[in-house]
Amino acid sequence: MSVEIYDNFLNKDEFKKLLAEINKREYTWGHGAGDADKYPWLHMDLNKCEYAHHILKNKIEPIVNMSFDVERIYMNGQMYGCQSSFHVDSSEDNARTFLYFIHDYTPNDADRYGGYFYYKLNNEIKCIEPIQNRGILFNANILHKGEAFNRCTGLLRQSVAWKLCITTDNLPIVTNNETSNVDDISNIKNTSSRENIHNEDNKIHDEILSIINLDNYDNMNGIDVFEPLMDILSYKHVINCDKSINICFNNDEKNSISNTFLTK
Repeated sequence: MSVEIYDNFLNKDEFKKLLAEINKREYTWGHGAGDADKYPWLHMDLNKCEYAHHILKNKIEPIVNMSFDVERIYMNGQMYGCQSSFHVDSSEDNARTFLYFIHDYTPNDADRYGGYFYYKLNNEIKCIEPIQNRGILFNANILHKGEAFNRCTGLLRQSVAWKLCITTDNLPIVTNNETSNVDDISNIKNTSSRENIHNEDNKIHDEILSIINLDNYDNMNGIDVFEPLMDILSYKHVINCDKSINICFNNDEKNSISNTFLTK
């Protein structure tokens, strides 16, 4: 995962409630990023905003399929003349930033308003239009910056930032044919045998085995290939899953496992 976009992130009532919470607070002057401190912008502390934490737990975490610890939450207010530069929010691999745009900005405004979110990836500079009610999740160690709107708009560029760290017990969830937030199931928990699997999970493991036709996997070293799958079932997020799970090996649908075998 590098940069992911979530449009129409909040519904109308949620959006209004967030705006109401923001309107209770005041901006301070002097926020900057990178080496752009000479051209700072407005900053609003939202660390004590309960609704901002509510959005994290009830909107951000479910949609991105991760759980986080919060470093800080705040809002940026950039007017014309405020200038950012490319920077990283953190050097840690498990750090993430979720950025949410609240200003009045539609896809039709992009070419005239500017104010893009820029990031560098694979030696290329890419940009995302800061459309109202759009959320962006990105690795905090990616070089990025946000530009103020063009002079003609007279509009304040407003974005709420959640600076986050993936929790140490964060566990991938594989449900409803969606891909996990890891690239390879076999890398989730590397064990050489099933001796480490807890006894209380044996029932689930037996159910897995009951729907596996090993004749299809002769070229995969028999049951050993399923050890990573057995191990993942010891994770609490998977154990508590009440939806069907579909796992395919090597993107081969004929070798998929699909059954409702986990219940609360």
